Amino acid sequence: SNPQPNAIPVFCLLTSPRPPLQTFMGYPLDALASGTASKYPISCDYGTSDGFSGWYAVSDPRVCYDFCFWDVPDTPAGYTSANTCDPHASAAAPTSPAGSHWRCVLDVREDDLRWPDAVAAGRVTPPGAFDGGFGHLRCSRGRGERLATPAMSLSESSVFFMAVLSVSVALLVLEVVRGGRTVRW
Repeated sequence: SNPQPNAIPVFCLLTSPRPPLQTFMGYPLDALASGTASKYPISCDYGTSDGFSGWYAVSDPRVCYDFCFWDVPDTPAGYTSANTCDPHASAAAPTSPAGSHWRCVLDVREDDLRWPDAVAAGRVTPPGAFDGGFGHLRCSRGRGERLATPAMSLSESSVFFMAVLSVSVALLVLEVVRGGRTVRW
């Protein structure tokens, strides 16, 4: 299904009680796949208190279907500046003794995909997958948000096509006039 941006799926509202992710002390993947979070669809997740986890456009640069997060060691401190950082600057937290990694669950289009199923299906990127850089956009409206680049917006604009048509006609007229030729239809 194609969820509407900013729309909380009905099943997320009905799966109560559910602890908000902000109460988790980190996102160790093994805990997500086996703990309390494993009972709820990934599509109900909106990120955590680390300021970076959430929905991104990774597998499709135009639509936000990928949930990315810091896979941090399960520590009482939770998220800290030592085990997380802006993934656009670094996708590995080098000061973390146990090694935190920026990871994503790719292509979460279905409403009911849960953490254990995503792990079993191999849809979670491996540690280090983004060590070469993470240049993907974060989505402010959640899963399913459609992103538009300036080039996409321009190419879909009727004003743009009218301007191109007008310039083309003007160039054709100038060529005919300049050449002294008449066009017979």
